[in-house]
Amino acid sequence: MSECISSARQRIRMATPINQRPNDIFLSHASRDKSAFVDDLFIWLTRRAGYKVWYDRGLASGGLSTNLDEAIDTCRSAIVVLSENSVKSQWVKSECDRIHSEWANGRGAFAIATIRLDPVEPPGLLKSYKHIDVLDGKFTAETAALLVESLNGGRDSALGRPVYLSRGWRDSEQAPADCISNICKSSGLKLVCDFTDQPHYNADRIRDVMDSTGGLVAIVPHRGQGKTSSYIIKEIAVARELGLPVIAFIHSDVERVNIPAVTEAVVFDDSVVSLDVHKVEDLFSEPLATFTTQWRKPNRGEHLFLGHSLEESIGDRFAMLKRMLSRVTGLSVVTGGFVSGEEAPTEIVKLIQNAEICIMDITNKAHPNLPEKINFALNSCIEAGIALGAGRANTLYITCAGPRRSPPFMLRTRQVWYYDDDLELVGALRQIAYTHRRMVV
Repeated sequence: MSECISSARQRIRMATPINQRPNDIFLSHASRDKSAFVDDLFIWLTRRAGYKVWYDRGLASGGLSTNLDEAIDTCRSAIVVLSENSVKSQWVKSECDRIHSEWANGRGAFAIATIRLDPVEPPGLLKSYKHIDVLDGKFTAETAALLVESLNGGRDSALGRPVYLSRGWRDSEQAPADCISNICKSSGLKLVCDFTDQPHYNADRIRDVMDSTGGLVAIVPHRGQGKTSSYIIKEIAVARELGLPVIAFIHSDVERVNIPAVTEAVVFDDSVVSLDVHKVEDLFSEPLATFTTQWRKPNRGEHLFLGHSLEESIGDRFAMLKRMLSRVTGLSVVTGGFVSGEEAPTEIVKLIQNAEICIMDITNKAHPNLPEKINFALNSCIEAGIALGAGRANTLYITCAGPRRSPPFMLRTRQVWYYDDDLELVGALRQIAYTHRRMVV
């Protein structure tokens, strides 16, 4: 028994960090469900949605048992397909126990989604999960969108003044950083940062996200001998270059000499986590109030503009897509269809010009009998042209129902993501949104 415990502890210590794992998903299932559902799910995940999936595809059970830890250690999340077959499988039970352990050890960074093919009782701690039911065995666009939300979704875009959050994510730094973050949120700030699963630190990506906010909150941890994270120091410097106000919560053991000048500096120590929340609020309220008054309106709006034919079912089909896009990108999603009045055209132009991302679906729904050459939604094409004219070429994406054909002249330099059905559209939008994801804390 002691050897098993020692082995488990060693496995946890040696686990690969989430952001360095090569696969997105570990697919857990019963072998009997492969041909009926799981094979098709795997094809959609990999070919349509762009995920990298670990899938045994016929490996012998003995090999899977031996390499289970190694397989899960290559993945950032897991999908468990629950059925009458899987709840009877000892292998699936072992996988579920290991998957949940991964979630617990990763403080929730390891995402888990469950799909039920039958109304069965899930094994172990998976009973507490909200399951995606596919009781008729049909994998629909709505099911796919829910799955994407579960696997890669952050939070719906929160209210408040957006600021970039620069902090450490080491275990020893979590508690005080979480405490300070919560106080900042209660002060009306919306904390935005790079997604922690990014495989590499990219200064340009960080700068772009930071430039869409109105300030920087830096939580500066102590990492021995008076030093702190060099990345946080760099991010403070970038914020100053962008003209953003900065409030820095600096651990009392950190030497201040290498930290750039900030708008507000607040010293804290590890005892902050043991204080009553009201005492912490009193401690930080004055510098936070000063910082908030210097908050700058962002250069760009905190939203994704989704253009589509007004004949689409706004309350149904695109509502599902808007929710998924908002969860993955951390941005609110707006459409021209919700703007009305005499000034609507002007307001729509502003929304497009200030959008972080523009996705235009140029599928024609108003005139179904148009010749193929001009079978596109006119308003959506105009909106795409506005985005190009506003210099948003790098964040403009165009989707369209097939067949593949040459788009209008002004859009021919753009890639068009053609799709045959809504299920394929969900996969395309997931790939588009994932490259622009940010985390709302």
